Amino acid sequence: MYIVHVNGTDYPAPDIATLQMWANEGRLLPETLVWVEQDQVHRKASELGGIYFKPQQQSYVAPPYSRTAQYTRSVSVPNNLVLAIFSTICCCMPFGVVAIVYSAQVDGLASRGEVARAQESADKAKTWATASIVCGGIISLLYFFAIVASGGAR
Repeated sequence: MYIVHVNGTDYPAPDIATLQMWANEGRLLPETLVWVEQDQVHRKASELGGIYFKPQQQSYVAPPYSRTAQYTRSVSVPNNLVLAIFSTICCCMPFGVVAIVYSAQVDGLASRGEVARAQESADKAKTWATASIVCGGIISLLYFFAIVASGGAR
């Protein structure tokens, strides 16, 4: 005969099979004290032979808010990299390179949660790429007019 003591109440169990049934139902846990009448001693249920306990499922507890938790958010900030590369290749290289540097910073800043700084870098990349396109256009026009003024290509 076994007696399970839970929350100040004793529950008699005639045999190990009954204890096993309670363990399967989750009413008997491995750390629950059981009075073993045969030995006249209290033992943990896990110390009794013949009882199998299902692995206890861990309930998920959300970690407390921390600075690292905010970095897991996915924020989409356009990096303007394509525009920066185009302006570097086709227009004014020095301004285009500056645009590429700023656009390369955007994704790293956004992934760390520094959205304001990421947006600032994206804006600077767009500004430098635009400046490169305008500068390249002006240089192309000046070159065109210089050729026309000199009488054209001979």
